[in-house]
Amino acid sequence: TGERIRESKRQWWLRGVYVGAPSFGYTSQARVKRELVAGGMDPHDAQVHAQEKVPYVPGIVVHEEEAEVVRHIFGAYVREGLGARAIAADLNGRGLLKQGRRWSQQGVGKVLRDPKVAGFVHFDEESFKAQRRHSKAPRHRQELRDGKHEAIISTELWGRAQRLMDMRRRQLAVAREGSRIYPLTGVLFDLHEHQMRGGSSGR
Repeated sequence: TGERIRESKRQWWLRGVYVGAPSFGYTSQARVKRELVAGGMDPHDAQVHAQEKVPYVPGIVVHEEEAEVVRHIFGAYVREGLGARAIAADLNGRGLLKQGRRWSQQGVGKVLRDPKVAGFVHFDEESFKAQRRHSKAPRHRQELRDGKHEAIISTELWGRAQRLMDMRRRQLAVAREGSRIYPLTGVLFDLHEHQMRGGSSGR
C-alpha cells in the first residue's frame, strides 16, 4: 500500500501537481472546507463553496493574505539582510501570526526553504528508485519540477535566498568549529548541584 501511494505521488509530481497538505501561503479544497465548517457553515454548503474556490483535487491555490507574509519574509531576508529570528520577532510584533500561532525561527526557515513558493514541486526520484521509500532529504535538496500551481515569488529570489542560507550555515559551522570546547561541561556541579559551565577567563 505504501509503495502504491508513493508511486501515485510520483506520477502527480511528473505532471507538476503537488499532493499533500498545503504549505503556508497556499490553501486547498480540504482546508477551505475545514475552515468553513469550523466557522459554523453546514458541511454540504462548505463543500460547495470549497469546490468553487479550489475547483480541482489534488492541487493548491494561493492564499492571498498568507502570500503577502511570504513575500515579506523573502524581502526581509534577501533584500534587508535580516535573519530568521529577527523576521519571526518582527512578524509576531506586527500580529502577523502563522494560522493563529506565533512565528519561530524554524518556522521562518521552513518558508524560506520551501520550493513550492517559487512554483516548484519536489520529489526525490533517485531515492525512490533506489529504496522505493519516501525520501528523508530536505525538500529544497530534492529534484524540482515546474508545478502547475501559481508561484508566490520569483525563482530568482528563491534561489538567492537558498544561496544566502547555505552561506550563513557554512559560516555558523566554521564559527562553531573555532569556538572553545569545555570537556567537563555537564560533568562538574557545585555544592548546590548547579551545573558548572566553562567561562572566558582562561582559567
